[in-house]
Amino acid sequence: NHMILPLANQRDRITQIRWGIADYESTFGTAPEGMWLPETAADTATLEALASNGIKFTILAPHQCKRVRPLKEDAEWTDTPDASVDTTRPYLVRFPSGASIAVFFYDGPLSRAIAFEGLLNSGEAFAARLKTGFKQDGAQPQLVHVATDGESYGHHHKYGEMALAYALRLLEQDETVELTNYGAFLE
Repeated sequence: NHMILPLANQRDRITQIRWGIADYESTFGTAPEGMWLPETAADTATLEALASNGIKFTILAPHQCKRVRPLKEDAEWTDTPDASVDTTRPYLVRFPSGASIAVFFYDGPLSRAIAFEGLLNSGEAFAARLKTGFKQDGAQPQLVHVATDGESYGHHHKYGEMALAYALRLLEQDETVELTNYGAFLE
């Protein structure tokens, strides 16, 4: 179902997470590494519950990030106003219990362009726009990723699934890009 986990009590939150894990295991024969939260709704209790149940990562909206800092304990925090978090890298959220989870913040402007600005009208334009998400410095591995509703690809945007397939083909052939997933990127 589509329960907003921060609105649930702890028992229902854990039940939803465990049901999601069990469904994934039943379907794919292995435990999930990540979990998508409905509407990316998250709070500390929800993120810690995911981590405590073996989930290694989740995806959030960039406006959900308040501040970041390097992994060193004594490092200074940097505020991320107006969704200014660097979305090309994951972040580690640590909890007092000792549990932790990686968080990826999706590229908000690119996701909106897919859903609302006609980016799915051309697979070539889609692939080119995805590539603009990379930083030019290239000092560390980068991930350009979006989050959209599945119905954008064919239901809301006629032939959107074809634009996606063509964009992926173009990116797969591009030697400067490597298609991957969140789990592989974390490794």
